[in-house]
Amino acid sequence: RREALTRELRLQREKSDVLENMADHFLVIDADWTLHYINSAVERAIGCERGGVVGRNFWDVFPAVVGTPLEAGYRRAMEQHERVQFENYYAPVGRWYEVDAVPVEGGGSTVFGRDRTERRR
Repeated sequence: RREALTRELRLQREKSDVLENMADHFLVIDADWTLHYINSAVERAIGCERGGVVGRNFWDVFPAVVGTPLEAGYRRAMEQHERVQFENYYAPVGRWYEVDAVPVEGGGSTVFGRDRTERRR
């Protein structure tokens, strides 16, 4: 039993390391639009620590998303329970992102964002 728990902890740590060290932005939103996780790439992009973001409403943290293709894509993924892919310019940071919003079972969504600013130039 101890070996099984040790293996499980190691696997969880490895998963966490992958999310923290990838260049893509990754966040998890529940069905009520509460942010449950942001990785270090998101922290760097928005200039704040996850402690001030996790547990808050997505729309309160990212008010500039309202009225943009990002909002439409996120809402479509959540409401229609379908994967949505699109590009969007996020004005607060002056960058273009390729976004992949993937609904999760039980409601909510995981979001991957890739900075495509240099490619667009």
